[in-house]
Amino acid sequence: MFKQYAARLIEEYIAYANNRWRSSDPEQIKLLIFGQGRSGSTLLESLLESTGYFVCHGELLRPEAREIADPFRFVQGIGKSCSPQHSVFHLKIYQLTRDRENKVDPAELLGSLERVGWKYIYLKRENVVQQQLSNLLAEAL
Repeated sequence: MFKQYAARLIEEYIAYANNRWRSSDPEQIKLLIFGQGRSGSTLLESLLESTGYFVCHGELLRPEAREIADPFRFVQGIGKSCSPQHSVFHLKIYQLTRDRENKVDPAELLGSLERVGWKYIYLKRENVVQQQLSNLLAEAL
């Protein structure tokens, strides 16, 4: 547990340093896939990575041994660290609300990222029954 905590802390502070001292590349595409669980965000991110144009980061704000203190600066720093390659990660709404001790307003975070050049794709499953069945199946495996 301590190793995970320490690794996450180091990753976080490196991202903060990148955000502070590295400049943004105006040519870099920074993309956030935002959606519900079981909506295809992991698949879409994998497809983008397979093009060779994107560095993928998975679920950057996933619950781990340590909660990211400043999600905005963290995401910005991670994005700057892969320049000049394009950057993509995916985020579930519950990673900002339910899974955090210090809740983050999703609209505020998305708006802040958009103002500094991030684009986002919103994924939503219309059929709630299929989504819940997918959740049950994923938990059973």
